[in-house]
Amino acid sequence: MRAVACVLLVLLVLGLAATVVPLAPPAQPGDATSPWRKTVDGWERAVWLDQYPPAGRVGLHPFLFAAGELILAIGLPVALSKTPAGSKRRRGHSQTADPPPLP
Repeated sequence: MRAVACVLLVLLVLGLAATVVPLAPPAQPGDATSPWRKTVDGWERAVWLDQYPPAGRVGLHPFLFAAGELILAIGLPVALSKTPAGSKRRRGHSQTADPPPLP
């Protein structure tokens, strides 16, 4: 059980870190963002480099992402387990056998 808790904690920390760490450094202003390029015909406006507005980013809070990971990490093993949720098995005892008498 302790190993499962450690794995869940590691997944939670990795999920939080993935939502906080930026994917790329911000672009530096300079010649690379200029829409003009020198071609064989001289300086031309590079229409293929037109800046389109970036796709809308989902405003998902890191806590919600981590909570979803936690629900999946706990829910999937429970949903995919072979034993029904209501039945508990004891090692070394058959389910049909009577429990041992109390002293």
